[in-house]
Amino acid sequence: MPSIATQLETLRKQFEDSYDPRMPFQLIDRLVVAKIGDLFHLAYYGTPVEGNYVALLETIARPEIAPYIGALSFAGPDEGANGTRNWDLTPLVSTDAVFSQLKSFTLPLRQPGEHYQTIVAEIYDEEGVIAKLLNKAPQINHLAVPSSPNEEFFEREHHCLERLQVDAGYDPQNFIANLAASTCFPKLACLEWGEYNVTEMDNYPEACTPLKHYHQLFRAPAMDPVTSFVWRNPVCSREEIKQLAEMRPELSILVVRFSEEYI
Repeated sequence: MPSIATQLETLRKQFEDSYDPRMPFQLIDRLVVAKIGDLFHLAYYGTPVEGNYVALLETIARPEIAPYIGALSFAGPDEGANGTRNWDLTPLVSTDAVFSQLKSFTLPLRQPGEHYQTIVAEIYDEEGVIAKLLNKAPQINHLAVPSSPNEEFFEREHHCLERLQVDAGYDPQNFIANLAASTCFPKLACLEWGEYNVTEMDNYPEACTPLKHYHQLFRAPAMDPVTSFVWRNPVCSREEIKQLAEMRPELSILVVRFSEEYI
């Protein structure tokens, strides 16, 4: 059997072979592989469609490779279809692979001016994909995902997660209330939450997280280890945010606001 380094180099060369000089630079798939110690750190840039993306997921899920992946990061152009970009992780989480030494897994969060919301499963529903990913990565301490996980994400014993970045995507899935009720992340120090921000929808305000859920979180023991909270696009007023901040005066809170609207 070829070594892990050989298999990953073969995959990287597959990316090179797919290069088409006629394509715009921002649409060219590329893969960076770095070996640090005994672990491999992979950074993928491209579109999450069939071809290189699927080949990457299939390769890292091989039983001889998965235990030696230390970090995975994904990024890509502002491209999608019907207002949606799909980083479908189903091919990865549906395997028997266990990423026993994976420390960091990051998908891009939504940025100002982007044209697409992001999903991470085969359809718009998240379907517990992020919980399944966490099940496969018992040592992960940094997770960034552009779609909110469902309640299964919190149905576990203690996990070593330290930094969690989540965008609500198309559905907050009661993330804040579920986190408030959880006891599974005793080392969580940095929390970033992007509120539901599909402002073009008629029911936009009703779909956002209720203020009472934030009160539950700020009162909950689950928030005790958190020292930094980045809050993207809250629908709360300045006074409501101030009241929450007074509940946790030792907590660093950074509020980030942006919105888009076609005219």
